Amino acid sequence: MHPPAFLSTMRAMPAWLLMAAALAACGPGLAERMAADAELRERAERRAVRWIGAEVRATPGSAVDVPLELRIAEGYYLPAGASADLGIEPVSLQPPRASFVQVERVDLPPQPQLVRFEHRPAPLLCYGGDQHVGARLRVAPGTPPGRHKLTFIAIWQQCTLHGCSVPRRDGVEVWLEVESAGGGRLDELAP
Repeated sequence: MHPPAFLSTMRAMPAWLLMAAALAACGPGLAERMAADAELRERAERRAVRWIGAEVRATPGSAVDVPLELRIAEGYYLPAGASADLGIEPVSLQPPRASFVQVERVDLPPQPQLVRFEHRPAPLLCYGGDQHVGARLRVAPGTPPGRHKLTFIAIWQQCTLHGCSVPRRDGVEVWLEVESAGGGRLDELAP
C-alpha cells in the first residue's frame, strides 16, 4: 500500500512554504495576535525605563545639587560602567550644554548589583528598581535671573534576563530658576 499522494507532495515542499501554509490555515487571527503581542512588548520596553527631571533654584556664582530619579521596571536592568568592555552600553548621563552653568559632577547610583543573564557567560553589574541620580551645577557669576531649561542626555541599554535591546537615549529636563543675590527674580522685586 502506498502513502496518500498529498504526503509525498508535502515532503517535496520547502520548509518555509510549509510554515506559510500552516500559518495561513490558522487564519488571519493568529497573524493579528502575533502583531498585537509584538506591539505590547515594544510598548512595555519603551516604558521600562523612566528618567524624571527636577526643578532647582540657585543664585549666580553658587552651586546647586540636582536630584534626578531613574525608575527601572521590574524585570529590567541597566548595565553599569564596567560593562562597556563587554560590548554593552553602560548607563550614562551627559551634561547639558549651556554657557551659564558648569557641571561639577554627575552621580550615578553607588551600588549596582551583580545580575546573571542567560545570554552572557559572566554576570554584569547592573542597576534595577528606583534609583537616585544626581548632579551638581555651578551657575556662572553674572547670570541674569530667570527660568532656564537644561537638558541632560541619558544613554542606556536596557536588558532582561533573556537579552538586551539596542542602546537608547533620551533628554532629561531640569528647570533652573536663577534668582538674584537677594533671593528673588529681579522682575519680581521691581516695584
